[in-house]
Amino acid sequence: MPIYTDSVVGGRLRLLNQAAALSSPDKGSTLKEKSIEYKRRAEELSETKLADSSLVQNEDESKLKVKRGYFLLQQAIDEDESGDREDAIELYTKAIEYITKNPDLMHSDLKDLALRALERAENLKGIKKAATTPSPVESKNDITTFQNPANNFSRRQNLHRGMSAHLQVTGNDSYTEEEKKVLLHTSRINKHDYVPFMNIDLSERFQYSIPFSDKDGYLALSPKQKREFATWIRPSDICPEPCIVHGDAPNYLNIKQTIVSDCSFIASLAVSALYEARFGRKLVTSIIYPQSKDKKPLYNPFGKYMVKLHINGIARKVIIDDYFPTSKYGQLLCSYSSNKNEFWISILEKAYMKVMGGYDFPGSNSVSMNNCSYRELSDNVAERSGLVATHAYAVMDVRTVNGVRLLKLKNPWSHLRWRGNYSELDTVHWTAELQSLLRYDPSSAAQFDNGVFWIDYDSLCAFFDVFYMNWNPELFKYTYCIHSSWNAGLGPAKDLYTVSSNPQFSLDVSTSSTSAAVWILLTRHITDIDDFRENKEYITVFVYQNNGRKVYYPYDPPPYIDGIKINSPHYLCKIILQATSPRKYTIVISQYEKSQTIYYTLRAYSTCPFSLKKIEDPYRYEKQITGEWKGFSAGGCPNHPETYKNNPKFKLALTSNSNDNQILIELKGPKQYQIGVEAIISRINDHETVTAPFKSKSSGPYRSGYVILELENIPAGTLIIIPSTFLPSQEGPFIISAKSSSPIELTPL
Repeated sequence: MPIYTDSVVGGRLRLLNQAAALSSPDKGSTLKEKSIEYKRRAEELSETKLADSSLVQNEDESKLKVKRGYFLLQQAIDEDESGDREDAIELYTKAIEYITKNPDLMHSDLKDLALRALERAENLKGIKKAATTPSPVESKNDITTFQNPANNFSRRQNLHRGMSAHLQVTGNDSYTEEEKKVLLHTSRINKHDYVPFMNIDLSERFQYSIPFSDKDGYLALSPKQKREFATWIRPSDICPEPCIVHGDAPNYLNIKQTIVSDCSFIASLAVSALYEARFGRKLVTSIIYPQSKDKKPLYNPFGKYMVKLHINGIARKVIIDDYFPTSKYGQLLCSYSSNKNEFWISILEKAYMKVMGGYDFPGSNSVSMNNCSYRELSDNVAERSGLVATHAYAVMDVRTVNGVRLLKLKNPWSHLRWRGNYSELDTVHWTAELQSLLRYDPSSAAQFDNGVFWIDYDSLCAFFDVFYMNWNPELFKYTYCIHSSWNAGLGPAKDLYTVSSNPQFSLDVSTSSTSAAVWILLTRHITDIDDFRENKEYITVFVYQNNGRKVYYPYDPPPYIDGIKINSPHYLCKIILQATSPRKYTIVISQYEKSQTIYYTLRAYSTCPFSLKKIEDPYRYEKQITGEWKGFSAGGCPNHPETYKNNPKFKLALTSNSNDNQILIELKGPKQYQIGVEAIISRINDHETVTAPFKSKSSGPYRSGYVILELENIPAGTLIIIPSTFLPSQEGPFIISAKSSSPIELTPL
């Protein structure tokens, strides 16, 4: 029997009353009686509906309470078995309190389990001494045993620089104070704190007396979501038996992106899910908590989850609840699984969206996974091709068959597919042999659009702009990272003339083998969603075969690897070493129009041991003077001896007793001039026993706007510094600075 809504009942009653008013008295009276009878029956049905609804709601609430009781006990047992005595006592106590406060639970199997939990808690407290090991406890929820904790409890691994457990950290494992400050600063992301994931976080509490709600509130919705939004609901409101992952591994075919513009993230989830299912490496399930003893993510009836996301150079802790937005028609307004019982997709998306400031996400390619990004196309071309403009697709397979290069892609929307060569519509290229080799039936695929399709490499190049790739860290044995910052006011806005103020690192590869590989990954930390919307920071990595020494000029010597400046948060370069390759390199972080302080992580992966260290200036003292070439003093270079002597001169006095001083002279002038600097040793304090390493030394070829002169093993005494332009009569201001390893005085002559 159909049960009508109030609006339907009201509408029909109005029609009956209107008909009665317009009819003859006899017929009107009959219609009026029918109207009264119809209203009475509708009210009875409505009461029945409310009663049934209340009964269903009470049954669902009772089942949820039972699940929460079992969940609390399982958490206590896990802590007990791991050897955490105090935590186990606390969790047993919470489980007992929850079960006893809900009288209806005391009529289920939970009553006996609660008594056993009480006995175990008292044993742990020392109130009772267990004569024997308690026997296994059987239950439908796989609570297996209250066993005594092992004496040789293995401590969980502390936070370190490795990121992957198999990689050996080649260097000091502890962080410097500077690195701690960087990681602390970039823990504040979009006005919320996401602290580094520590071993103590594995003991995070997931059980409460009432369902958990995130203290940070609901996530901000996108405009599209707001137009369709009705309410926030939990998994228990969607299905009777929620789970995180259905089956042994996540299925990428279940992923369905909705109206949140995070296609690159969802494409990355698809690739990660496929990798986990194919190779058994838990890229997806290992980062969702709570987990069972066998490290599988658990559905939490209390609604709290912790997700471990690698953000801003380190794994970070993200806490969320399980409220998800739904439309007026009961549809989820976030990405979800086509299997209505599982929620790993919605949970991971919500955690990432929380860090990114909410569901109102501008989209990005910040996740380094294997996917393609589609270019801007006209509406007509997009319609004919079946592809979506400015959209990311996951690459699920790559094959070469009979000389044809093919890629299997998935649209995160789980519908709308490629219509060109090798699509399910292609009747020319899909030979029987090819269908057999790829186990693909175009006619069957045409019956159901799941967003998965094959495309040939030539078509891919014609329609897609970018191909993002990830790699397996097991290619390498060693790693090291450095977290640091680059202040906005340090150095020029562009790297056209000098990189002297750029962060620089020495890389020393220790190998006697004929070949080796070192990959350098630069990750720029992002703390505000606006950086995604309008990213103006372009950074890259230059690699110099410079014996690990500091570099001052961007292209002298020419870089061994000249990085391309991009505004992606990640930049990767690869150093491949052959038998005759140098073993020492200089890594320079470069930028284009740096406008704000940059926080970053520089990480290296290697097939052999190496050291990566920040190049620190040996200079502890600095003096700086502003001068100018004007009229008589604009004497030009030594090629013009009659006027060169008229250039400004400065006395540099080394006041210490050291005879092995290191000095750096920097000269900055108008960029339209070629400039240079000369140093002449005028006096040595200990001239009887010390010999000057040179009489005079110049900065070499004249350069545009910037030049340096490095001096080593300089004895205590006095030097004369002469800055000059290449041609006489070139007037303009300049800044000359002297840096030294010992105290100095710099004065004009």
